[in-house]
Amino acid sequence: MLDVSDPKQRERLLVVLAGFVLLFIVLWQIPAHTNTIKRLQHSRNDWLQKIEEHERHSRNKDVIQRRLTAFENQSLAAVNTLPGGEAESGYRFWLNDLATDVGLNVSATAPPITTVGVRGPHGYSKYTFTITGEGRLDQIAEFLRRFYRTEYLHTIQQMQPQPVQNQPGRFRVTFRIEALSLPQVNSVNMPDTKNIGADAEETRMLTAIRDRAILSEYSPPNPEPAESRIESAPFDDIAFCFLDAIVESDGKPQCWINHRTTGRKYYLEEGQSFELAGQQCTIQKIDMDNRRILVEIAGTLYSLRPGENFDQIEPEMLPANDNDRTP
Repeated sequence: MLDVSDPKQRERLLVVLAGFVLLFIVLWQIPAHTNTIKRLQHSRNDWLQKIEEHERHSRNKDVIQRRLTAFENQSLAAVNTLPGGEAESGYRFWLNDLATDVGLNVSATAPPITTVGVRGPHGYSKYTFTITGEGRLDQIAEFLRRFYRTEYLHTIQQMQPQPVQNQPGRFRVTFRIEALSLPQVNSVNMPDTKNIGADAEETRMLTAIRDRAILSEYSPPNPEPAESRIESAPFDDIAFCFLDAIVESDGKPQCWINHRTTGRKYYLEEGQSFELAGQQCTIQKIDMDNRRILVEIAGTLYSLRPGENFDQIEPEMLPANDNDRTP
């Protein structure tokens, strides 16, 4: 039993009660501290996200600024900074120089048609130029190559080539070109049209275009010299004409020739002939000992063995004495 009159028991009771009170306070405060820690972590994550977003915007701003600077270097001068329209005049002269340098005969250059875009601090001006010239196809290709090798804010919107009558290989071409002018650009960067070099691949391309001679009069290639051996008929007809056998008939040597594509079979003796691929073939010698025949075709002597076709014949030298043609 608990005796409250006993000082020791009272002390133990007070300690136990104090422990319960302390435990209750700890258990009551833990959720509050946990929520506070979660709120701090959430707030920290928000700040980290905002910092990362600001850094990303800062990087994008730098990229955009560099691109704007590059565009300004490729832009014509703004209209409001150059009185009298020097921007479009300078570009028009540059187009004329470019066409002349590549060999085009410039016949007309229309004045630029100016179209003003969005007004205000971000406004720009767009110019439309029309230039007409006459020249070969490779000169037109060289104009296009140099045009797009220059770092301008310009593009060819339309190109109309037309062959020149009575002048094969020459074209009359009209280009419709658009160029932009950005605000705050006070100078015109006009590159030298003669210093736009070509790499090896572009040089090969231009050479190939020049050598093709588009619309030029066709001239057939020179015929190849005729060869001394028998010419092949369509689908290698001579490859299907075989020497089947060498036999003896009535005491005389005889050769059997089978033309498999036509179904013709020839049983020939020395001095007899047959036609193959438009050529006259004469049996000059039937050599029973060496199992071969010697056949003369177009003045040349050939050797053939049983089982071989006339595409496998080998030339032999004719003797100098025409009376002794058989080796």
